Amino acid sequence: MAIRAGVGLYLLGRHAEAHGLLGEVTDDGVAVFYDACSLESLGDNAAAGERFEQAARAGYDEVECSLRRVGTIRRDGRLADAEEALKNAPSGSTSRAEYSYQMGCILTEQCNTAAAVESFERAIDMDPHHSRSLFNLALENARHGNDEEAIRLYEQSLSRPPQFLGALLNLGLLYEDSENYDAAEFCFRRVLASDPNHSQARLYLKDIEATSDMYYDEDLAKEELRMQQLLSRPVTDFELTVRSRNCLEGIGVKSLGDLTMVTEMELLSGKNFGETSLVEIREL
Repeated sequence: MAIRAGVGLYLLGRHAEAHGLLGEVTDDGVAVFYDACSLESLGDNAAAGERFEQAARAGYDEVECSLRRVGTIRRDGRLADAEEALKNAPSGSTSRAEYSYQMGCILTEQCNTAAAVESFERAIDMDPHHSRSLFNLALENARHGNDEEAIRLYEQSLSRPPQFLGALLNLGLLYEDSENYDAAEFCFRRVLASDPNHSQARLYLKDIEATSDMYYDEDLAKEELRMQQLLSRPVTDFELTVRSRNCLEGIGVKSLGDLTMVTEMELLSGKNFGETSLVEIREL
């Protein structure tokens, strides 16, 4: 039960909790593999690399474990070693989407962006739901101002677990830039549901809430301005009989705003102001 819960926590992006449940397991390949994935997400590359090796020894897919270990070596700053490890990956590796993804990451580190994009696209051709390849392609599109394509790719990367917090965060920012504030707020809240202490998500959520307040205040200001313009209209703009107009002038009513400050009894007390004039005023 603990293993199943740990894997579920990883898929939900709650990596520290997942590691807490899976970190002591040694004889279950699936558990050890997802613990390695959790450690990788937490930035402990050395420990993650060791756990990927342990997962293969415990019976998990040897090719997948070997390819994922390449990523831990690369993120540990040993790019040449990562490239060498990828070249020496087990037989059958080149037919995996993960192989093309790892190659794309190495090419990105080498500043060969065009070749890296081709590798990520090749990975997606092999596996349309390879979330990390989708993430990297989305990142490249966002860097080049292709926001609509970036949004589509981020959405595709998040269409099934695991949920990468970086993808949610970046997607939320793109939604915010396109003024889709409800969708942006949803993304930032999803991040905080997985990591309540995520400082960036908290900051971005505050910006969204401030923006929502600003738009509300602008609408309110527009309504107040419209009302002020209406109340400032002179009563002479309306079709009134001479008697009614004279009566209003006699009691100092020059605008609709003035009229709202006068009771019907005060109007009727005016000279020559009767029920007929009152009905006429009510219809303004």
